[in-house]
Amino acid sequence: DAVDAVEAQLQHTGITRRARTGAELMEVMLRLGELTEPELAERCVSADIADGLRDSGVLSPVSLGGRRYLVLTEELPLYASVAGTAPADGERYGFDEALRFLVARHLRTHGPVYTEAIAERFGAPLQELRSALEALADDGSFVGGLLTREATREQWCYRPNLDRIHRASLAMLRREIKPATLDELTRFLSVWQHRHPPARLEGEQGVHAVAEQMQGFAAPPEMWEGELFRGRVAGYQPDMLRSLSGRGELVACGTPNGRLLWFLRGDARAFLPAGSAESEELSSAARTLLRYITENGAAFLSDLREGTTLSLAALNRGISELFWRGLVTNDAAQEVLNVKRYRPADPALHPDERIVIVNPKRNPFRATAMRDVREAMRNIPGWQGHWSLVRRPAVLGPATTEEEMVRRRARQLLLRYGVVAREIAKREEMTGSWPLTAMELQRMEMRGEVRRGYFIEGLSGMQFALPEAVSMLDEVKRSPAGDERTVLNAADPANPYGSGIDLPGGETNFSRLPSNFLVLRGGAPVLSAESYGARLRRLTGDAVDADAVRAFAAHLRERYPSKQDIVVEYVDGRRPSETGAADILRSAGFYRDRVQTMRLDLR
Repeated sequence: DAVDAVEAQLQHTGITRRARTGAELMEVMLRLGELTEPELAERCVSADIADGLRDSGVLSPVSLGGRRYLVLTEELPLYASVAGTAPADGERYGFDEALRFLVARHLRTHGPVYTEAIAERFGAPLQELRSALEALADDGSFVGGLLTREATREQWCYRPNLDRIHRASLAMLRREIKPATLDELTRFLSVWQHRHPPARLEGEQGVHAVAEQMQGFAAPPEMWEGELFRGRVAGYQPDMLRSLSGRGELVACGTPNGRLLWFLRGDARAFLPAGSAESEELSSAARTLLRYITENGAAFLSDLREGTTLSLAALNRGISELFWRGLVTNDAAQEVLNVKRYRPADPALHPDERIVIVNPKRNPFRATAMRDVREAMRNIPGWQGHWSLVRRPAVLGPATTEEEMVRRRARQLLLRYGVVAREIAKREEMTGSWPLTAMELQRMEMRGEVRRGYFIEGLSGMQFALPEAVSMLDEVKRSPAGDERTVLNAADPANPYGSGIDLPGGETNFSRLPSNFLVLRGGAPVLSAESYGARLRRLTGDAVDADAVRAFAAHLRERYPSKQDIVVEYVDGRRPSETGAADILRSAGFYRDRVQTMRLDLR
């Protein structure tokens, strides 16, 4: 193991480290100190070398703890002081001084050593030895404790040697790794993220666990219930999320690009979208609402309506702007999942202030006002739940340093993916700089919290994994792949493909959009479907997999109730009728539509 490998170097027992001349053996003895006859022979390429030094008087025998050693003659006074045999009129050292020197040299040339073994070697009383060890530990160069996995009693070691052993152990662990394929990674992520049916979670606790694993992951609002929660929690019901949100355990936050984050209350600080929250960058309606909520606290929409002079249309636009800037949230899940986005309004056509019609027959703003009212009533954010600030202590959690923020995000990546590489981290919006994340992961490796190695073929070499993820990945590699077809949304974090990881066949144009899907067969992609099936592309085999098409249709029918049909425009870049795919699609329930497309009715 690593301890043996390092000790072989420190103790000069390796074939390339043994003494070849008398001068080299003297150098070895100065470094190692006392050696028994067998120990001495093990450090020379020939027994004649030791015999020559013994015959010339360079080596002399000494007894310690009832055992005979050979030492350099010039060091006899040191050993005599420890053994209590120093002559009264000769050179002598104090017992404590001599013992500290010999113990320090012994530890510098070994790995972790039990306290009792040191005492036995030098024949020193245990109490005096402990005093010597504690004196050596004062400057931090020597450490004591349970230093190896199998240790049951106190051990001592020279700190640089312990670091060296640790590095050697990590290197050995890396060499033991046999990388998994991308297909095996896909199967692993399905289990790790609870998409695999036997690994799915249950109830509100399951929703809470999924939200915790997905903290910092920005997804389109429609994906959260349709794919992320429903695909990971058995028997998912919308009331589960609504209950957790209503109690304040989960908090939602919008991002400027129209995606939605969920995080646990008190964990938001590390995952808030980057960017300024300065009110000067907001519209006047948004500034008015932000000021009201800041001054008055959480408010119903009716409170905002009564506490400001904003029109319903301005209220809609202002709340939407604040939400998608990550400034406000609502404790009613159904509201945050349905907040619309608006383009900046022209104040001349859509004034912020309410228009009071004194004489409806003559007021020139009557048409504008009525149009705005009708539009606002159709798009008004819900009257349920409280609108409140995101950036408040109860949601943000305790203040922390930038270094701790990087550490928190690195841990979150490991929690989400189990195995992290540059290609995976860079597709996340909230993880920050990959070099900073990689440095933190390297520190975690040195602390023994994660492992580093080449875990996945096709990903960059600097990969990190939790120990339990490595075990699960090994189990996935040993288990059969199976033949079932599963459908994976391209934007799902369980999908490793896209954004730097090509699909089979060198397909590089597959985008991680919520309207795109992959159909997997035992973890291997067999069919890609873009724009909800408008463009199909086979990824393996000579023909489109009919079972994959049926699985895709069933997935849309179950998860996307607003989707009425699938219209296939192209298969492998050609019209369905121009390929053999027409018959396969027809067997899956499609029929010919206009302009050479094929349609399947879902409802």
